[in-house]
Amino acid sequence: RAWYELIGQRILETQITELNANGHSKLTIKENGDIVINRQKKEVFVTSLEAFPEKNYWDELVTVLQESDLTAKIAGNALQVSWI
Repeated sequence: RAWYELIGQRILETQITELNANGHSKLTIKENGDIVINRQKKEVFVTSLEAFPEKNYWDELVTVLQESDLTAKIAGNALQVSWI
């Protein structure tokens, strides 16, 4: 929760606003903090999140994201976040 409030929230909100304006409805956060989207079935790098929490904290992060009206789920070694 602290990471999201201090670092993640601002970056995610900015990226989601931009991606939504370009017709996207989801993004993927890799284990290393890289944010990627799929464009024409290819993975496209968007930005990277500093100090992204380790995988053992992801369940809590999913809950925090849901409190911000985002849908999040753990998919293997990545976190999928959608907003529609």
